[in-house]
Amino acid sequence: MKRSRPPKGGSAYQRLWRVVEGAVADAFAQHPEYLTAVGARGRCARLSVTKRVTGAVLSFAEQSAGGPIRREAARLTEAEALT
Repeated sequence: MKRSRPPKGGSAYQRLWRVVEGAVADAFAQHPEYLTAVGARGRCARLSVTKRVTGAVLSFAEQSAGGPIRREAARLTEAEALT
């Protein structure tokens, strides 16, 4: 899959764009059924892509910060995540 060009300038935005685009592309490469009508209607595709992007962004943030982000600051409570 060919990478797309970020629509905005800044280097941080471009780096984050590559991280997110890579996570999305990986989700679809590993699960091509998500691109079918049946797969697109299911909750599984949305959750899988969201999980991959969240992990990629968190990893990017930790690397940018020079180390692990404090767990309490990075993790939402279950109630916050459901709202």
